[in-house]
Amino acid sequence: MGGMSFRGRLLLAFLAGAAAVVAFGLSSYHLLATGAAEDALLERLEREARAVAAAMATGGPDREAADRLGAALGVRIVLLDAEGEVLGAAGEEPGSGVPGPGSPRREEVRQSLAAGRAAAWRGVDGRGEEAAFAAAPLPGGGGAVRLQEPLARVRARIRGITGVLAALAALATVAAGGVGARLGQPLGRLVADLTAATRRLSAGDSGARSPGTERADELGDLARAFNQLAGQLEVRHGELVRERNLLEAILEGMAEAVLAVGPHREITLANSAFRRMFPRLPVQAGDDAEALIRVPELLSALERVARTGRPSDPEEVRVGGPRGRHLAFACAPFGLGAERGVVAVFHDISELKRVEKLRRDLVANVSHELRTPLTAIQGFGETLLDGALQDRQVARSFIERIHRQARRLSALVDDLLDLAKIESGELRMDAVAQRLGPIVEEALDAVRPRAEAGSVRLVVDLAGDAVPQGDRRAVVHVLTNLLGNALDHTGEGGEVTVSARVREGAVRVAVSDTGIGIPEEHLDRIFERFYRVERGRERRGSGGGTGLGLAIVKHLVLAQGGSLGVESTVGKGSTFHFDLPRAGGAAPPAVA
Repeated sequence: MGGMSFRGRLLLAFLAGAAAVVAFGLSSYHLLATGAAEDALLERLEREARAVAAAMATGGPDREAADRLGAALGVRIVLLDAEGEVLGAAGEEPGSGVPGPGSPRREEVRQSLAAGRAAAWRGVDGRGEEAAFAAAPLPGGGGAVRLQEPLARVRARIRGITGVLAALAALATVAAGGVGARLGQPLGRLVADLTAATRRLSAGDSGARSPGTERADELGDLARAFNQLAGQLEVRHGELVRERNLLEAILEGMAEAVLAVGPHREITLANSAFRRMFPRLPVQAGDDAEALIRVPELLSALERVARTGRPSDPEEVRVGGPRGRHLAFACAPFGLGAERGVVAVFHDISELKRVEKLRRDLVANVSHELRTPLTAIQGFGETLLDGALQDRQVARSFIERIHRQARRLSALVDDLLDLAKIESGELRMDAVAQRLGPIVEEALDAVRPRAEAGSVRLVVDLAGDAVPQGDRRAVVHVLTNLLGNALDHTGEGGEVTVSARVREGAVRVAVSDTGIGIPEEHLDRIFERFYRVERGRERRGSGGGTGLGLAIVKHLVLAQGGSLGVESTVGKGSTFHFDLPRAGGAAPPAVA
């Protein structure tokens, strides 16, 4: 039955129903027909008993006449005396006609004899077979006659008729099965077509349709309804595909990282930004979020939102240890009840935190750098106002100091403005091939008076093929700053050298000195804003620089696509170098 087709099951059910109806009808007919035939036999025997009694009225009980009449009627006739005793009959002993006292048959015979009327009943004959009996008194009270006929004859005739009817019913059932199979063939074919079309729909074939729409009956209505449903599903499927593609495009195009966690804490979605944000996290759909993401703050927020169904407030978390990143995230629920999931959106605010720290440090450093000259100017001014103006020598000394501090303030403001222009991109770079000779000469002209005043020898060593690609003004500014820094930390009789060489597709320009050098622990931070190695290294006669010179150098070099570095040995001197792309060559490496 499990492997039988719908058409076969339909035909089998039809045949089983027809067989059950036929069997019930034949059984009912057999019972009714048998009962009716036996009742008719009793009525006939009763009529024949009266007729036989009337025929034997003139001659009295005559066994020979009874035998002849019985043979003519096809029944057995037994003669009874006035007491109901058998007078004689073939195959039956005298006295056996009436059973013992209390028998219904004996009572029927007696009643018929006493009342002078005929009676009929069913019973068992002398051979133990069921039979129909009828008795009628002879006129004049001379006895009675009893007719009997076996019921087996009637029942055999009824069984024969029932057998014929059963054969006819079987033929009719087979014929009806064939008609049913013929009539059920279109239904079976339509069911098969609908099944195939449904399977195609479930497999993703939105164009699957069922034939049979040309029919004008209920089967055609069913096929048309299915095709209408399939068309609506195709439209809805197209809309869902477009919405899904749009959602995927939006998620993939978002700069924010998105993570979706299902109701059982399984990861259902992670966009490209999330994978870029966590490249070492092998996120796959279906992974256990709690086992994969070991950030207590995030897991707690996911659990809270899933439990309450309310979005969380933005939170911040640090991942990756002290040198890791700062992330801001917010969670929102989707779904209902036990099927509620959570979507988390992440923003990398590491750069924002870094900029905020730089801003705080800049404000603190600028305030510190401004406080010293302003305090000095304020103190000198108050001293002059208190009477030092009367002493021309003291007054001139104080005014010179005020002027020097004012110049320092002006230089600090200029450096801050230059640094702001470089970082904001307002300072435009014109990167073209540059001959280093004129550039170096211009930078040396700016610092030569200071070198001569300190008895420091300036040396130039430029390779002929060292032709960088950069902005002339920016390169002059970088060289001037590095030369001035070298002169400030080189004693009398020392030497400052400017050299240039081609190195790995780039032009390396170096400024070396024979000065006091820089301790190794300070080299990593030497290019930071306002960073100073120690106060004892401040510039001779200048009261110290602004602390922004090397930071400006770094930004100018990086803005030209270059890199820079420093090597130094305490007591032997320092070498600051920067690499610029070689004209016509490949860009230099990003790391010094």
